[in-house]
Amino acid sequence: MKYHLKNHVDSTVFSILLVSAAHLVHDIFTSFLAPVLPILIEKYGMTLSLAGILVVILRLPSILNPLIGYFSDNIGLKYFLVTSVSVTGICMCLIGNTGNYTVLLILLLIAGISNACFHVPAPVMLKHLTKKGLGASMSSFQIGGELSRAIGPLIVITAVEFWGIENLFYIIPLGLAMSLLLLWHFRGVSFKPPQKEGRSGITRNYISIISNNARTLFIPLSGLLITKSCTASIIAAFLPTLLVKRGKPLWFGGSALSILYVSAIAGIFFAGNLSDKIGRRKMLVFYSFITPVSMLLFLLSGDNLLFPAIILLGFVAFSYTPIVLSLIQEKNFSYPSVANGIFMAMSFLMSSVSILLFGWLSDQVGFHTAMYVFTFCSFAGFPVVYFMLDKK
Repeated sequence: MKYHLKNHVDSTVFSILLVSAAHLVHDIFTSFLAPVLPILIEKYGMTLSLAGILVVILRLPSILNPLIGYFSDNIGLKYFLVTSVSVTGICMCLIGNTGNYTVLLILLLIAGISNACFHVPAPVMLKHLTKKGLGASMSSFQIGGELSRAIGPLIVITAVEFWGIENLFYIIPLGLAMSLLLLWHFRGVSFKPPQKEGRSGITRNYISIISNNARTLFIPLSGLLITKSCTASIIAAFLPTLLVKRGKPLWFGGSALSILYVSAIAGIFFAGNLSDKIGRRKMLVFYSFITPVSMLLFLLSGDNLLFPAIILLGFVAFSYTPIVLSLIQEKNFSYPSVANGIFMAMSFLMSSVSILLFGWLSDQVGFHTAMYVFTFCSFAGFPVVYFMLDKK
């Protein structure tokens, strides 16, 4: 699908970097939950199952991703990005001001809808801004996201130390400023497809996309998501909680999470650029195997090897995303945001189910035992990716 660019964007490189910077700012806010989860658990007397629901509710709106993709293709991609940065920032900065658990859930649900409205159309914008080297552009975008998860825990832990969890709203202007910058830079530029008569509805569009690409794309990607959901999703949600349970202070858990994502930045840069050269399939097969291995090494490591294990895990566990985003956009779907929305819905939905099950299992058999169970389950994704992902 060709998008109308009513006015020439002065600098394509700057535009790509700006979208990546918007990803950075947006995801700084969504990264606030995991570091303060131990505080919220104590504040509301939550079990790990209830804590897992908080993480899941932030991801639940991912089931709307295909619908969001359809509307963003028709309304205009940039408006979703401009609005969502501010809305997510406001909601996430108010999580310390809720009077009860229910209000906290509502705030996280709104933030989750806004989060989906950002992530579905952004890769499509990048495709139409990129002249060559799509994998590198997607790496740049994903580095923004991973850098946010490295910076975000440090920002929120520092803010809690100085202002208290009730005053996180001091950070809201950061999101408002980014929204205004996006609106100004892309003024007069319409990322909107040309209108066609007789365009089919969203149901027909995403059913057609799934049915025509199930065997060669979406089923093998579901294998990859099994690996990701049982490793990266769990460690991202519960690493600070795990370390606090080991007797470490809260700042130690936040710092470990930052180190995990700094390592992820290096891994993403490496993965996206290398996939442009040697192919997407080889990289995805490799990551579907090495990620469970690195997770197992992390669980077996003692205090002396804890940070090297975290660095290795971060380097491999989060690196598949730019490869998959490039793979989907290279399929040249008629409705690229819908296609991207389908994958994002699969990803967030599987991650959410995994986190809920992990929280329940942790309450039943213990936190560390549940970690080992999920790590061994993550190996199930490798044969699916290896045997079913189209070699072409």
